[in-house]
Amino acid sequence: MKKISWVILLLLFLCFLLTGACDLVDDDGHLTPEGVDLISRAGFIKIPSITYSLHHDWFNGVQTSPAHIFYSFQAADVENPEEYPVFVFFNGGPGAATTGNLLSMNTTDRTLSKLVTGDDPDAANPFSWRKIGNLLYIDAPGTGFSYTQGAGGDICDDLGQRMEDYYHGVNFNPYIDADMMVRAMLEALRINDVQAGKVVLVGESYGGVRTSLMLNMLLFYNDYSGPSERVFWDNELPDVVRAHLNAINGSLGQDFSPAQIAEMQFGKHVMIQPQLTGWRQTYLTGMMLEEDGSVIDQLADQYGKPRYVRCAESNAITCYIPFMGGPYLTVLDYVSNTLELDGYNFQEPIGWTDSFEEHTTNSLYNLKVLKRLLNYDPELITGMYAEYRQDNNAYKYLNAPTPIPEFVDDNLDLVPAYAKAIAMVKNPVNNIGANDLEDAFGILKGCDAYVKTWDEEQCYAYYMNDAWINLFFQFFGDWSKIGKYRIDPEADEYGRLFLYNLAVADVMITNAAYDFMVYSPSVPPSFEGYDEVNRVEADAQHEAFTIYYQDSTLRQDLPETSSRTIYHPAYDSSGHAVSITQPEKLRRDVANFVYRR
Repeated sequence: MKKISWVILLLLFLCFLLTGACDLVDDDGHLTPEGVDLISRAGFIKIPSITYSLHHDWFNGVQTSPAHIFYSFQAADVENPEEYPVFVFFNGGPGAATTGNLLSMNTTDRTLSKLVTGDDPDAANPFSWRKIGNLLYIDAPGTGFSYTQGAGGDICDDLGQRMEDYYHGVNFNPYIDADMMVRAMLEALRINDVQAGKVVLVGESYGGVRTSLMLNMLLFYNDYSGPSERVFWDNELPDVVRAHLNAINGSLGQDFSPAQIAEMQFGKHVMIQPQLTGWRQTYLTGMMLEEDGSVIDQLADQYGKPRYVRCAESNAITCYIPFMGGPYLTVLDYVSNTLELDGYNFQEPIGWTDSFEEHTTNSLYNLKVLKRLLNYDPELITGMYAEYRQDNNAYKYLNAPTPIPEFVDDNLDLVPAYAKAIAMVKNPVNNIGANDLEDAFGILKGCDAYVKTWDEEQCYAYYMNDAWINLFFQFFGDWSKIGKYRIDPEADEYGRLFLYNLAVADVMITNAAYDFMVYSPSVPPSFEGYDEVNRVEADAQHEAFTIYYQDSTLRQDLPETSSRTIYHPAYDSSGHAVSITQPEKLRRDVANFVYRR
């Protein structure tokens, strides 16, 4: 039993006399080890600058800006919560906040979904996941409540530095994003006393790419040291993961196989309408919707609109570039501008999904609502206060004169990436109502904000930074590498890494009926183009599909695996945001996946 000093005993006694009870907390509102275990908490985790490399000289040993990552931990509302797994939630975009989406939309005790709240800012949620496990929500860098720490002088006066952070790939690409999220998650597990618990990664939309990369970094951590032939390496990351695994195993300096790691902690993966196989998934979606009599023709006939003009007639340039998604961009344009339907839920009018985000953003600026949603008092969090943020040179906005630098229009190599970014970007939320947070924490500088549920500038950066790399290869005449080392959200390498993860980790992928952004029918067959895959077979009766591997020996460090089956439950009245429209079924399916399958 840990000995408690006389000073601490005296403090506890005085505190009890004055208030009747006392929690010992640190500067960021966290309970110290002498406090009560496994309660709900929220705060920031500072990720120091990370040095990493991509597979070419221009990005050799670059350094990220320090990031202050916001998390909300909510202990399971059950007896003995320490015996239950931790669901770790990530939204996507890239640029979408977890606090503004999965946290706010029917996964914890309160909900901000306007389908439930009506005219109120929040409401009770009868389908809380706290009944099935502990919950950990993490905002990616620059999204939600997370913020970036600028270098040098006042970052708000230094557009050049902010442009460097955004558009030269330093802070925003899928690999460094996953790297930061692995570090933040492991630290959040530690400080919330669930370091050794079973973990279920939950990724929505681009969160599918994020969590697939994260899981790969955890299972195959030694792959991420370099220099190597891989796209990305960070020589510190393997040490971080190895130290965590040894801490929970009670060992020292030991290495673990992927199968051991999955068995110990990271063996379950939930994916909600995930972006997963990059351009393969996108291209197949476009080709499926190009077919005569597809759902877009049915919608056109239903609403009395002109039918979609196929690529063979329109001759749109992207139609003929598979790695740019083929017909997908023209289909999305048709859905929005001709059918005037929401690409995230094509049973609803355009803007339907964005309206939830606007309501959520306004609710998050309400201090009482935020306290109820987090199940924790945000006024205990030092990192929320304006003075602390200014001392740490905090910023959340690029605030460039235009969303994309003007030179894009003059460079044909960048135009396709720009078009793709435009297609993926949702409408920014600009109309903020009452700002309780400003009243509670102080007035922020112009390039900072307390919460940002959607960062359209960050989404542009993820796509544009890959275009920069291709220009670099062209400039130096290394044409063989163009496309091979893609770092944008549409790279198909993420699907290959997923296939390796799948060999040892169980996976659930939702199958929503009304989603064009991640078109569910395209997900299973999108794996068939990989060299590692022999075939994919769907089993609608059992809500599953099975991937058969070409070779049972995928890697020397994996057990022999001839096939793996993915749980693929159907959501017949849902679009992209399944937790909004079918929260009860989603929770039931997840519980079935984690505890019974």
